Amino acid sequence: MKNLLSKYKNQKIFLVDFLWYCHKCFYVHQDLVSKSGIQTGHLYGLSNLVQRILNLYPDSLIIMCEDCGSKDRKELNENYKANRKEKPFDDIWDYAHALFSDMDNVQFAYHQGFEADDMMFSISRIKDYNNEFIIISGDNDLMQALDESTIIVKSISNKGFQNIVTPDSEYYIKKFKDIPPNKIPTYRAIIGDRSDNLNPIMARFPKKLAYYYTMNYPNLDLTLFNSKECTYLSEIMKSSIFKTNLEIMQLKPIEVNIRNKSGKTLEMIKELSLYQFGKWYNKYKGSV
Repeated sequence: MKNLLSKYKNQKIFLVDFLWYCHKCFYVHQDLVSKSGIQTGHLYGLSNLVQRILNLYPDSLIIMCEDCGSKDRKELNENYKANRKEKPFDDIWDYAHALFSDMDNVQFAYHQGFEADDMMFSISRIKDYNNEFIIISGDNDLMQALDESTIIVKSISNKGFQNIVTPDSEYYIKKFKDIPPNKIPTYRAIIGDRSDNLNPIMARFPKKLAYYYTMNYPNLDLTLFNSKECTYLSEIMKSSIFKTNLEIMQLKPIEVNIRNKSGKTLEMIKELSLYQFGKWYNKYKGSV
């Protein structure tokens, strides 16, 4: 990965939560079907995203981070993400790899047994080449990746970033007040995470106490609270749920692998009937 980033020194690196973005685009464009009957809403959305980014920042690098399972987290809690629906498409990987296979600016990252969150976090920790990292995702787990060179955006229009998330953005403050990004896993381990099917350590745990613990541990002053509140705070320290949730929610630095290229972009554009992308691609290839 360092080898790849070194080729894009001082440039923007876009880290795309691949499966999240595909689901988002699939449901928005689920009526799109190629001439051969392949549903292409997710691939249409991905191709539009690539066009927008490279039109705005032609020297940037786009890394699609694949979700390759969550083996360690499932071992910690078998209910982790058990509420998620089955994927609406099974063949997305092969189509997507082939669609962007002739584009050096678009790469696919993976590590078997780890989620896209861990990959995006790990890549954004590589600070050797003065890159600015832009994470494209709707997952709150990634808030812990925010720092002076890493932001999150929910979408990108033809004019630029939309819904930018930083520690001083309205979205972040509404959810986490002034909790530093590196302490977010502690706060969320206490209050739980409904989207990942992780329970709080106690039903209706007071958020103000979760906030106090997160910001002050280990220097807690229990004289500030009544007996009931002290019971809540002491429950955190002995809770096995808290320890498990914290282990699950903390993103882990890992070695990230890059997929090999197959050289089938034009073939895939035709098979998927992505003619608008094909016109843009031919123009793009002529300019690089």
